Amino acid sequence: NIFVTDGKELKTLAQANDDGWLDGAFQYWDGSTQSMLSTGYFFNDDDHLRAKHGYWVRTYKDNLAMIIPAD
Repeated sequence: NIFVTDGKELKTLAQANDDGWLDGAFQYWDGSTQSMLSTGYFFNDDDHLRAKHGYWVRTYKDNLAMIIPAD
């Protein structure tokens, strides 16, 4: 249920990935395994964004905003 906007268009995370706006796999550091893991649309080690985690998101379009609805 994550959305991405460039201020003109609103897309789902899957659409933004498919349209080349961003890389659908978000990277994060996992302290317990001492390694980088990924979460997101493709190639994920986890299927949720977790509270108190920092994520790296590779974007290919300027000025994107991510909208993460509350539960």
